Amino acid sequence: MKSVKYVLRILLLLILPACIPLPVPTPTPTAAIQTSTATPIETSTSTPSTIPEDTETPTLPSTETETSTPTSTVVITATPGPIDIPALEDWDAGNLAISQGAEGEWDHILWGGFANSLIKKGDTYYLYYQGSPFYDEQCESVAHRAIGLATSTDGLKWVKSPNNPVITWSSRGSIEEGAVGSAAWLGEDGRFYVYYGANTGTGCNINASLRLAVSEDGENFQDAGEVLSARDPDVWGFGDELHPVGAYSYDGQWYLYYIPNGVALARKLGLGIGNSSTSFTQSLGLNESSVPAWGPVSVILGESGSVLFTNPEGVNGPLNFYRFDARNPAVVELEDSYTLPNCRQASVVHEGGTNHWVMLCRDETAENYFIRNAFTQ
Repeated sequence: MKSVKYVLRILLLLILPACIPLPVPTPTPTAAIQTSTATPIETSTSTPSTIPEDTETPTLPSTETETSTPTSTVVITATPGPIDIPALEDWDAGNLAISQGAEGEWDHILWGGFANSLIKKGDTYYLYYQGSPFYDEQCESVAHRAIGLATSTDGLKWVKSPNNPVITWSSRGSIEEGAVGSAAWLGEDGRFYVYYGANTGTGCNINASLRLAVSEDGENFQDAGEVLSARDPDVWGFGDELHPVGAYSYDGQWYLYYIPNGVALARKLGLGIGNSSTSFTQSLGLNESSVPAWGPVSVILGESGSVLFTNPEGVNGPLNFYRFDARNPAVVELEDSYTLPNCRQASVVHEGGTNHWVMLCRDETAENYFIRNAFTQ
């Protein structure tokens, strides 16, 4: 009997430990591994240019860093396909945009130069126009010329800037000095580039070289200095006065149209070419110095050919439309020419991707600017 009890006790000692659950060891905590939040580095692999409509585009954290470049970037794209040039009958009769200022105001006289540059940024039109407070009998010319701004968000109602004139010039105090002529262009950086002729001299004797003024908002300008000198013998048309009438930038190059005055090449259209807005290292005349011009120039860039709009004979002349290659603007081909009644010193804008054209021009009395619209077929 004792032996049986002994055997049972041995069995219990062997079985009980196996029935009791053993404690599970708790792992020692480790520090969490931090993943990088840096923006992935872009590779040279191209991404699709379009996103399917039913795909939600994720919002990514901003990675912008503060630089001196304006935050508003404008991509200047050429109009796709051929540009249809409006015929004479496509233009409407026009509506009043702005009128001359009262006697004694800076823009009481609206003639005496080529400042009529029309450009558009976003939904706003910007017109840079020239004004003068009075006519000087001694020098037989308008005095203290300057450049002002008028804007419109619908093309119908125009408002003169309260800061007018927005561009002025005088280095020696002569009443003949001033900002004469303008060539405006909207850069890819979103800034406004306005070239102007700087009348400089004493008494009634002046010459004019080309200068540049730059603005972030189109209204408050900083002078960027001289870009083409009328005293430089290497500049086409040098000798007396140079007046800018149009400008554009394309494929890394800048192009500046201008008209000489007081020399043999007067009333011909010249072109400055450079790799920046302030450096024009080459200059020449269009079509071997044979293209007439005596007023503003407008440029409409197109992928399959661009359009150059000119005023060839001043106040009484027609309007000329030329075709040209934006990479070779020194060669142009006349496409059409006609005269609009009561329309002088005109400037145009083409609404890219549409058949809509907008024109601003002075009337025959030189007291008003009228807005005209055209829709090509």
